[in-house]
Amino acid sequence: QIVNLLIYVAGALAVIVIIIGGIRYITSTGDASRVKAAKDTVLYGVVGLVIAILAFAIVNFIIARLG
Repeated sequence: QIVNLLIYVAGALAVIVIIIGGIRYITSTGDASRVKAAKDTVLYGVVGLVIAILAFAIVNFIIARLG
């Protein structure tokens, strides 16, 4: 149960990072360095979300196999 809660929290944080990256992208006003930083933020959020989803799937698969 604790592992599932931690995975949900990680997924929620990843979504928040994606939203923050989107806001930074909108407010970058065309400045190339700010646009790149915003895109990197969104990319890191997506990677984090994918990792959280994979972790959830792996944990549930292992729990299903063991018991």
